[in-house]
Amino acid sequence: DDSLSNYKSFVGWLGPDSVLVHYFFADSGFWKAELDFHLNHMSVDSHIKHFLRHEKNISEVYGPPSKINQKESGVSSTYTNILDQKFSNAFYRSTWKANPAIIELYLNSSILMPKTDLSIFSGNYSVLKLVYYNPDYMHSSEPTPEPKSLPSIFEIY
Repeated sequence: DDSLSNYKSFVGWLGPDSVLVHYFFADSGFWKAELDFHLNHMSVDSHIKHFLRHEKNISEVYGPPSKINQKESGVSSTYTNILDQKFSNAFYRSTWKANPAIIELYLNSSILMPKTDLSIFSGNYSVLKLVYYNPDYMHSSEPTPEPKSLPSIFEIY
């Protein structure tokens, strides 16, 4: 499988944080480094604090983000109905332009509330990633799929 040779991974540390580091290679060579942070906190608030700490550290080097997207939804940490468990969510994304590279910090936090040992869904649904990539090297010899032609509105009726 050729796709296995397109990246290399290892576990490491970024300051106090445990990370899984992936180096990705395209036809043009190395083009992206992606760091997956280990999120051992089980609350949306702690995930957001984790994201904001990294955002602040990156901003100290590269200045403020050129783009910011932040959304929160769902129930609060005081929600207690175990018969109607719901997800509390946060989506945060910040982008920096560090020519020629682009830096993306991404959080998608999803925590089932209320916290109980009898959760309807098990597992971790949250991810925090830091990605450095160079768009000049985003080349692939794989042909891009042809866009599917949609039927005309007149063909449907």
